[in-house]
This record gives sequence, structure tokens and C-alpha cells, in this order.
Amino acid sequence: MVKGISRRVVVVRPPNPGIFEEAIFVIRETHESPRDILREACAVAESYLRKPKSVRRYRRKRWTSLHLFFAALCGGISVGSIWAFTAFLHFL
Repeated sequence: MVKGISRRVVVVRPPNPGIFEEAIFVIRETHESPRDILREACAVAESYLRKPKSVRRYRRKRWTSLHLFFAALCGGISVGSIWAFTAFLHFL
């Protein structure tokens, strides 16, 4: 949020707006020349274009037949062991 009565901003628009339309920089109250401010704003915008994105996205893994086989095997073993344990308790 920009507060105050008036702020100086630099709007950088790329010649090919494929990635972003414009970059807006809010300038501090310094005594830099406008050319230096514009040069730095363009350099910052270009550095963001060169940085690789390190976004981790959740990728859903597909169930293969091997996964399904082991899931069924584990389920069968657990159900069988519970059944055997309850049968053992009935004999006591």
C-alpha cells in the first residue's frame, strides 16, 4: 500500500508483454538522476526475467499395477492376521 499525498513511480513496460505487462517501482526520495533511476528499474526487471522459477508443484503420482499389488497384499495380510487372532480368541 502506498501512503502519502504523492509518490514518484517508474513504470517499466517490456516491448514483448509475454510474461508481464508492466512493472511498477515506487521511488524513494533520493537525489538520483532520472536516467539512473530508470536504468536501475530496468536492470531489476531484467534480473527477474533471468531467474529460474523454483516453484514446487504437487504432482500426483499414478498408481501402477505393482503399487496396487502391494496394497492388496498388505490389506490381505492385515485382514488375515485379524481374522486369525479373533479365531484364536474364540478357542480360548
